[in-house]
Amino acid sequence: MIAEGLPARRLERYGWLEEADRAVEPQLKALWGRGITAEVSVILKTPEEAMRITPLYLDLTEDAYILYEREPFLSSILERLRERLKALGAQRKRQGAVRYWDLKPDFRLGEGDQAVTSGEMARADLSQAEDLLREVERLPVSGLELGDSLISGSRRIHKAARG
Repeated sequence: MIAEGLPARRLERYGWLEEADRAVEPQLKALWGRGITAEVSVILKTPEEAMRITPLYLDLTEDAYILYEREPFLSSILERLRERLKALGAQRKRQGAVRYWDLKPDFRLGEGDQAVTSGEMARADLSQAEDLLREVERLPVSGLELGDSLISGSRRIHKAARG
């Protein structure tokens, strides 16, 4: 749920939902009693917070049902992300019960039988992550460029790993 005027503290935000949770609980129990697994997961964000792409958004591109929007806000963010994932060739994969995203399936470390140390692999992984974040950074939303905080955070991690 994206709403303006949310309390700054996350626990206070979820206090708003207690009455709604109590109202929905009997209906969920009735579904469970009929063998239907049903859950409601609410995530509360301000519009500013919602404009920052998080890993959750990857799954939302395929699993989310937007029930109501006054204006196309989250749906436009998710549509742009879908387009970017498609351009990257990203794939959602499953290993047993776990689903994950392979953001760059054609990425290959080294060539042939070249031996690579774990340190080199870590640096290559960090470099690849920075490249992907730069690509996501180009995804515009409401005149803003996303990924600035991700790139700066990634550079701090990268420098720490090198240093």
